[in-house]
Amino acid sequence: MRSATVSEPQGALGAEARAIRAKQIMEDPLVAEAFQSLRDATVTAFWAPGHGNTPEVRERVWLMGQLVDRLESHFKTILATGALEASLVETQQKDTLMARLFGGRS
Repeated sequence: MRSATVSEPQGALGAEARAIRAKQIMEDPLVAEAFQSLRDATVTAFWAPGHGNTPEVRERVWLMGQLVDRLESHFKTILATGALEASLVETQQKDTLMARLFGGRS
């Protein structure tokens, strides 16, 4: 079994394999801790005294939060895509089996 590297193209792993890997990543306690730490840092940065509540600071803090949300959303999208792919494959297998058993078209 080979492992994917960061430099491999998106399609190098199938949707189901990507979903399994994304689930492993999202369920890793260190990753969950990292997401929470980044969110906490975003809130802290926004309310930190001395930074000034300037539009530039607010924009940077907002961008930090958006980046964390997008990263998490990316993993969730991979999970959803993998689940959909698995469902489609299962449906196709059932249709093929039914066609073989009952002489219908696949």
